[in-house]
Amino acid sequence: MSFMLLVLKVIRAWLYSRFLSDSIPMQTACNQTRLTSSHGGNHPSEVSVVKELAASPTARVAFVNAAKYFESIGDTDTADSIYRGVIPASLAEKHNLKKIQSVQSTAIESCECIGWFPEQLERIVQPANADVNRNSVFVKDKHKVCPPESLEYLCNGSFIYDGRNKLVLDESSRMIDNHSGVNAYLCQPLANNNLSASVRFEGLSVLLTARNSSNFYHWHFDVLTALGMVEECGIKLAEIDNIILTKKESSFQLPMLELLGISDKQIKIIEPGYHYVHCDEMLLPRISNQMGKRQPRKHISWLREKYLNKRDKAQDKNRAKKIAIVRDVRGYSDAALVNDFLCAKGYQLIQPEHHSYIEQASIFHNAESVVAPHGAGLSLISYCKPGTTIHEFYGEHVQPCFWYIASAVGLEYRNYNCSNISSAEITSSGRDIAARADKTIDVTSELLHSMESV
Repeated sequence: MSFMLLVLKVIRAWLYSRFLSDSIPMQTACNQTRLTSSHGGNHPSEVSVVKELAASPTARVAFVNAAKYFESIGDTDTADSIYRGVIPASLAEKHNLKKIQSVQSTAIESCECIGWFPEQLERIVQPANADVNRNSVFVKDKHKVCPPESLEYLCNGSFIYDGRNKLVLDESSRMIDNHSGVNAYLCQPLANNNLSASVRFEGLSVLLTARNSSNFYHWHFDVLTALGMVEECGIKLAEIDNIILTKKESSFQLPMLELLGISDKQIKIIEPGYHYVHCDEMLLPRISNQMGKRQPRKHISWLREKYLNKRDKAQDKNRAKKIAIVRDVRGYSDAALVNDFLCAKGYQLIQPEHHSYIEQASIFHNAESVVAPHGAGLSLISYCKPGTTIHEFYGEHVQPCFWYIASAVGLEYRNYNCSNISSAEITSSGRDIAARADKTIDVTSELLHSMESV
């Protein structure tokens, strides 16, 4: 009897491995990949990590697992790209991830170019202070190239947005390459199923979202300035029937849209996830930024025009001339040291989020000197007067975006490296970015006393 039971168990195990193993849900396979990559044991394969990316395109852990795999086999270029959240085209092609037919907007009969803005060459002003340890992300170029920008109109278009990747489709369900985001083809399973749109919007629509658009900086310069292009092309914001946002966006966004005269009726909010949205008419803005490196000056000028004029000018005389930004997270390692030093120098400590947006713009517009740790709040230097002095402290994580803003506005910008890392390859890498970004900034007493123009 026991022999027969053993035979049955063997047969059942064989049947399972032969016929059922391929039907294990993808999520189960992904979970196993996470376990093996995190806890040792069997090493993940290229196929398994790519499967995980395809199944979990919004999960940071999937990208980290894949990047670590390619790092382990010595393919650092692929690893670096995936750490940044970008699947290399060669890898996508190798594993047949991009199965959807794609097309450029210029080849679509139902798509019309409303406005075209040519490439611009803009001057960059180098930081005003000397720092032998300055991070190489602050390039020594004298000019930057701002690529062409455009606004196009699409009839009977659709988009799929999963909270991270945006896939824009024409009426034939082809991916519009130049308006779809990085890794957009990962949204294609829903498109390939040719499902009816889960949400339909009548009239004229524009999607206001981008990667990290809940971040104060990215909201300003990767999303909001698209409305400036719409206005530049002669379309009034009041003429847009649907301004589409995702529900996860931050609290500052709706008040900022209201200040532009946009009504609650115009704002349509969709839940983040696999949404297949059809629009009778779509505006497709294509703006440039790349952390300021490709951003034209006119974007900042539009913000200044729209928001500074709404401030109470009678309050200007009451605003502090010297301000220092305080951050509850990702600030200074020794906040008391820095704050006490600055207060003794006559600086007023400011937490921008405790003020209305117009008050924030007014505070920065009237300041003559600003001191701050690297962080999104420095976006507000867009409203400073030309000649204002900016002091930015940074550590193991830094981007040059606020330097580019300062250069465009005509500010006297100074920065200080408070880490022992001066290579942009490290500080701008996606590898361990969360850990680096969460680190506080080590500003020493010696550095504070060596600063000029404080």
